[in-house]
Amino acid sequence: MKKACILIVALILVAGCGAAAPEDGSTSTSTSAAAGTTTSVVTTTSPATPSTPATTSTTVGDSPDIVLDAALSGPFAPWHSVAVASPELQVSGHVTPGSEVVLMVSSPDVEGEIVFERAATVENDYFYGDVSLVPGPNIVTAIATSPAGTTTAVALAARYEPDAAVEFGFLTAVSAGEIVADYAQWLSGDEANQAAFEDGVISSVEEGVPNDYYIRNVNPQLRTLPLADDVAVWLISPVEVTSVEVAIGEWLGLFNDGAPWDYETDQVPTWDEPYFGYYGAAMLQTPYWFVILDGEVIAIEQQYVP
Repeated sequence: MKKACILIVALILVAGCGAAAPEDGSTSTSTSAAAGTTTSVVTTTSPATPSTPATTSTTVGDSPDIVLDAALSGPFAPWHSVAVASPELQVSGHVTPGSEVVLMVSSPDVEGEIVFERAATVENDYFYGDVSLVPGPNIVTAIATSPAGTTTAVALAARYEPDAAVEFGFLTAVSAGEIVADYAQWLSGDEANQAAFEDGVISSVEEGVPNDYYIRNVNPQLRTLPLADDVAVWLISPVEVTSVEVAIGEWLGLFNDGAPWDYETDQVPTWDEPYFGYYGAAMLQTPYWFVILDGEVIAIEQQYVP
């Protein structure tokens, strides 16, 4: 474990130095497993290639005989969010078979920095494990040791905001300064079946809803929400059907002069760019998650629907 502790210190230093956006305007990103919403503002440059464009994580001390990738997932959207209102996350990913993986959480706001440490469960080439965050910035690190004894690690930046609220719904208007949202409920399992039956969507609870989810929207109230200056926007890429961070200007450019497109009535001019840019991100019928802190939206995340 002494070797791992030395490595985690190096990871913290690298992640901290890379937190700012590169001069070329590219942004830090992270991805998550499809099991939940997570957090991350993840820097992706490594010591060997300091100008590497942002991808998914920071890899330090990479060894040629070990493969390691990792992602965070949490309790809200099935992808992730830049800020979460829960301290519990899962770390999962792929690793060279036979490796041992240790999960660590460190925080610059805590004396001693290391606030959590646990061995992950490794099954063949897949690993997973739960971690706990402290309020404020956190660095979640997966450290893998191969059967040959070499070590590599992936660091993911996570931010736990106890006062953050996470809302779900649809967009009726967007601009560089604010959005107008129509809140709804994302339901799954027995709760989704019961609600759909009560709403007359299915004939019985036993019938069940398609794809195990149901969106209930019974309140017509619209809410105008200001955007934080550094609001992060995550959309579904139609290429790999995964969550990617995009510049807010690019996202706004998908809409019809600030209004979402209605696929039931509008003639969408760029429909052939696969599924209108980002899996229908600018459609009136596309659901989103909104992370709100101190009255401002700090993260907007598109919800994938089959």
